[in-house]
Amino acid sequence: FLSLVLALVMTMSLVTISAGAKDFTDNTSINYEEAVKVMDLLGVINGYEDGSFKPANTLTRGAAAKIICNLLLTPSVADTLPANNTGFKDVPTTNTFAKYIAYCANAGIINGYGDGTFRPAGTLTGFAFMKMLLGALGYDAQIEGFTGDTFALNVASKAGELGLADGNDAFVGTKAVTREEACLYAFNMLSADMVKYASKGSKITVNGVE
Repeated sequence: FLSLVLALVMTMSLVTISAGAKDFTDNTSINYEEAVKVMDLLGVINGYEDGSFKPANTLTRGAAAKIICNLLLTPSVADTLPANNTGFKDVPTTNTFAKYIAYCANAGIINGYGDGTFRPAGTLTGFAFMKMLLGALGYDAQIEGFTGDTFALNVASKAGELGLADGNDAFVGTKAVTREEACLYAFNMLSADMVKYASKGSKITVNGVE
């Protein structure tokens, strides 16, 4: 699917990306306009009911999980995911992002905190979001060293290698990621290769999706 999305993105970029994209009321405040428009067109991340996008608003951990699911499964499929038990005591099945968090947790893309919580309304750093994007690309956190005290260094190294932060010359991975930054990093992810391991354990199937 990522390959198909990439082809679509390149096609739209070569033609006129603004043709089908909506104009947000705060367009002048958006620094990464192409990335925001592509993510909006694909339905990966959308604006608000008042017509704004609020690019500088910080991304929440729950919203980040939804972005990952939309990238991997397409929004229409992600929307049909069941609200299974997430395993986090602060994310009941009634939570808006429960199904996305459950999928990402089962796929090993996200982790919670030591106290058993996920804190879906909390913010996440640029490195934390890139770790999720790398997980979506198939990178195994244990194999790549994306865990423990040095996770940020290893994530920064791999993210830099893949160019996930390209376009943001002021990138600081320890700061909370904003909505437009999330669009830029997700946009860059579309041109990155999926990782292939010779052997990496068993497959995970969630709601019929492998």
